[in-house]
Amino acid sequence: TSASLLPEEEDEGEKGAAAERHARVEELRTTAESRFTRATKVDQFFPMTWMGRGMHNLALGRLDQARFFFDTILKQCGQVLPALLGMAAVKYAEENYKAALELYGKAITLF
Repeated sequence: TSASLLPEEEDEGEKGAAAERHARVEELRTTAESRFTRATKVDQFFPMTWMGRGMHNLALGRLDQARFFFDTILKQCGQVLPALLGMAAVKYAEENYKAALELYGKAITLF
């Protein structure tokens, strides 16, 4: 019967929409990485480029890479609020809640 086809059609529609969203996310990820690469070529030591790369990697779940960028900013620029928050988010994602809490506390105290 045609009524039994409706859920399957909806499932196909949902799968198509999910595939479109995934393709769009991949397109945006690739664009962001390309732009960060271009920005690094302009000034490889500009802290906000490193901050953006850290946030980008954190969003993608690349915790080791995110940690590298946030740690580099903290070493090169001192206690910068976005880097402290980014590093705290890395610690939280790693389920190191004590270290995350310490970094969030430091950020609140300093800023």
